Amino acid sequence: MTQDKTPININQFPSPPEGALFSLRECKTFYLPHPYCISTQHVKHASNDFCGMLGREAIESAERKGIKCWTCKGQYSYADHRAEQTLVIVVPQNKDLDAVSGLHAYLLSIKPLAKSLGITSFAFPTPAQAR
Repeated sequence: MTQDKTPININQFPSPPEGALFSLRECKTFYLPHPYCISTQHVKHASNDFCGMLGREAIESAERKGIKCWTCKGQYSYADHRAEQTLVIVVPQNKDLDAVSGLHAYLLSIKPLAKSLGITSFAFPTPAQAR
């Protein structure tokens, strides 16, 4: 899991159609299942074996030696932790997204742009959930 690149500004997306019941909220990085947490053991391993460079290779090497994510204690490997660039779209209800008028067509229209910007997922909170 790498650090975020340049934040994605929602102004890069076209506005939803006039009168739409949904709105763009933000582009946000969600870490699944959680951010990978390095420990002092990771730092020591990188210092001893990777000239102090704590990158993917050092973390994966540390895992092979039994040094795991400090949060989940090895329940998930480094490769299982991921950062999802997510476009958050506020909807009036999220039980049936097909019932949100115009949402499907809007998502199809922005799909190429979202992909080019690195958006890998969408979130659809209601106004109450988006607070």
